[in-house]
Amino acid sequence: MGHLQLEHGSVDGKSVTVAGMGGTRKVAVVPVDGTSGRFSVTLRNVVRKVSLRALFNDPAFLPDKAGPVSVKPRALLPRPSFTVVPRPPGIYPLGGPRDVVVSGYLKPRHRAGTWAVTIQCWRYEVSPTLSTPSHWELKKTVRVTVKDYEGYSAYRVQLTLRSDFWSTKWRVRAIHEDADHARTVSSYSAVRTL
Repeated sequence: MGHLQLEHGSVDGKSVTVAGMGGTRKVAVVPVDGTSGRFSVTLRNVVRKVSLRALFNDPAFLPDKAGPVSVKPRALLPRPSFTVVPRPPGIYPLGGPRDVVVSGYLKPRHRAGTWAVTIQCWRYEVSPTLSTPSHWELKKTVRVTVKDYEGYSAYRVQLTLRSDFWSTKWRVRAIHEDADHARTVSSYSAVRTL
């Protein structure tokens, strides 16, 4: 979104040219009041950071330009899979350490072996008293590498999570951010009881 302000004259019927991504696009200015207006452009199928520049070139005014402005798209980071590794048959105390596997994918494809995804592990803290409310609390953060898988990147990591007697419910989510992409946060996984 951009803003056009004219010292003298109306922005009615005016437009700006947005340049970037190997081309230009003429965009109408929507008046806010008599001498100022806003404009915006929608970018589709952008997978990496791009630079845009706005140009105002009207015969009644001196030419002007703004930018460049960097635009970072979000990556596609779906809800991760979160499974509990089965234990051998036996009697186990409530809580304690459990192995889990977190996996998922990231689009567009990132270089294999890079630390492109961060996993957050959240435990539901049950309050033993009524004076403190129960809540989700971040307990572990782990960075994981990705590998090439078809047209995208995949990640998979095995972790050990520790529950206590009261708090046994867990959920995870994935996060991605780099120089070419805005911070992307997946939705939370299904809740698992450990």
